[in-house]
Amino acid sequence: MKDTDPASAGFERIRMGAVLSAPLSRGLPSERADIPLSTFEAFCETLQQSVGLRIDACVFADYSALLQGLEQGAADVAWLPPVLALRSAVDGTATPLAHPCRGTVDSYSSALISSPDSGIADPVDLAGVRAAWVDPHSASGYLIMRAWLLSQRIDPSVAFREEQFLGTHEAVVQAVLQGDADVGATYTHVDPHTHVLFASAWGNATVEVISLAGPIPSDVIAASTRLPEHLMARVQSSLVHNEDRRFPYACKALFGAQGFEPANPAHIEPLRDMLRHLDEPTVGWWSIPPPAPT
Repeated sequence: MKDTDPASAGFERIRMGAVLSAPLSRGLPSERADIPLSTFEAFCETLQQSVGLRIDACVFADYSALLQGLEQGAADVAWLPPVLALRSAVDGTATPLAHPCRGTVDSYSSALISSPDSGIADPVDLAGVRAAWVDPHSASGYLIMRAWLLSQRIDPSVAFREEQFLGTHEAVVQAVLQGDADVGATYTHVDPHTHVLFASAWGNATVEVISLAGPIPSDVIAASTRLPEHLMARVQSSLVHNEDRRFPYACKALFGAQGFEPANPAHIEPLRDMLRHLDEPTVGWWSIPPPAPT
């Protein structure tokens, strides 16, 4: 490990914070199991040599505690779900460093869909519909699309006749296709060059895409703005250019990703106006990125 340089005075270690247990949410099914602490610790160990400081794995009970830790100095770096990372970047609490890259993408979008024969093809058609959401914590399956609608002066709590949380993206798609819901929010990927949708939650099924919101970064490693810039740069470089032979395995085990890409400021701008419309989940933040395109 490198010796601590004078510019790192006051930082003998970097504390990386994460939430490893999903909150219970209205009895909904969980799409992701709790993560073992040993998996988190193994990942942190692979960053130490290139960063030049000890990296401690710090577990927080929920994202409210983790954000407080970033603000008050109990965490220097954090693994955050996309909505919280975006909000923290905008309010100056944290600086996004890198996104896990799953498959060939590091972002996705939220799509509001209906069945092709429903007659619902435009946001102006949404009055009186029955809506299916994934979960109060889901970025693509609730938070971002609801915020987008509010930014368009469509209040779902007023415009929609019924709203229900179904727990998984698959359940939302099935509810729409089977007529149990008129519209549903779920994930899709959008080619940045052709704008063609691919690797969507509905697979090969035919749906009407009413609206899109995004891109949404899959999840984010962010640094507290209290961390010196040169240490932010070291952590980012260690994530993006890590040469430790254990790193690919540790990265796959913790994030389900093969590596990281530098944080893209372009992902923040399209969502900036929507952030003020975001609802706060009632049982703590949690976010599960969609499966990697194959």
